[in-house]
Amino acid sequence: MRTLSLLAASVLVTAGLAATAPAAVAEPYPGTVFTACDIGGRANVPDAKPRPRSTVHVKTAGTASPAGTLKVTYLRMKGGYKSKQSVAYSGRSKGFAGPRLAKRGRYKVSVRFVPRAGSVWKPCSDQYFLTRVKVVRR
Repeated sequence: MRTLSLLAASVLVTAGLAATAPAAVAEPYPGTVFTACDIGGRANVPDAKPRPRSTVHVKTAGTASPAGTLKVTYLRMKGGYKSKQSVAYSGRSKGFAGPRLAKRGRYKVSVRFVPRAGSVWKPCSDQYFLTRVKVVRR
């Protein structure tokens, strides 16, 4: 009688485990996957090249490629100049030419990655400074 009750209990436990729903797949919620922006370019831009070139790369924790928009801002530190650009980003390093910088001086170049709506990627930002310098010809 005891073995019969143990057998019935084991059947019920097995049936209960089999009857439960499978575990839900862990889908990331929107805006939860970490990203890190990296912008770089020349620190000194000579008069001969009035448009500074910059390169942006958005790094992620996994192997997937984030997609969205890069919003780049050029700001003169002494004031008097601000320029904004928007560039599409699809996962690879993106190189682009900035605006013509007419005045010499120090500029802050900042970038902000804005993921597509409903995307799992988090936004990120980075900045660097450049100086527009006079070229001395000898």
